[in-house]
Amino acid sequence: DDDDDDDDDDNNTAEIEKNDNHIDNDDTPTWIPNHLRIFAAATLQYTDSNPKRCIDVLNKMRENFTAQEEENLELWLVCIDHTLCNAFQRQGEWRLALSALDNVLQNLSKATEQEINSRCLVQEGSKEYQWVKSNLTGAYRCEVYSRQGRMMLQVGALKEASQLFQAATKEWTDTTAIASSAPGGISDETQQKINDFLNARHVMSTLLMNDG
Repeated sequence: DDDDDDDDDDNNTAEIEKNDNHIDNDDTPTWIPNHLRIFAAATLQYTDSNPKRCIDVLNKMRENFTAQEEENLELWLVCIDHTLCNAFQRQGEWRLALSALDNVLQNLSKATEQEINSRCLVQEGSKEYQWVKSNLTGAYRCEVYSRQGRMMLQVGALKEASQLFQAATKEWTDTTAIASSAPGGISDETQQKINDFLNARHVMSTLLMNDG
C-alpha cells in the first residue's frame, strides 16, 4: 500500500511539473479558453515561490497572442495588461503598472468594438453602434484614469493624481451626456443593456472614491 501511495505521489508530481511547463511556455492545450490561461498565469503571483514568474508568463502570452494574431486580439491584450498591472502593483513596480494601463488605453477602442461584437450587443454598422461604443469606451477610460490616479497617490504624486481624477470626471461627464442622447429608433432593450452595463461598472462609486 505504501508503494502504491509513493507511485501516486510521483505521478502527481510529474503531472504538476508537466502543467507548469505548459504554463511557462504558453503552450497549454488549445481547448483551454484564453481567460482560463490568463487566470492560471495570474495565480502564480500567489502560489509560486518566484512571484515574477507570473509576469514572465503573461508577457510570453502577450507576445504569442500578438504574433499569432489571435482572434479579438486587442480585447485579450487589454485583459492581459490589466492582469500585468495587478502583478506589477503587488510588487511595487509602479512605473511598469502605469505603463501596463497605458497599453490598455491604447487598445481600448478596438477592444470595445470586439466586446460589442462578441456579446452581440448591437449589430456592427447599425445607427446605434457608435453610440454604444462611445458609452462603453467612456466608462472604461474613466476606470483606467481613476486607477492610475490612485497609483499616483500611493507614490505621493499628488498633482498628477489630481489631474488623472479630473480626466476621469470629465470622461464620465461626456459619457453620461452621450448616454442621455440616444439616437432615434434605438430599442428599449438595447438601451437597458447599456444602462445595466454602465451601472455594473460602478463608475459613480469610483468617482466618489477619487474625491475622497
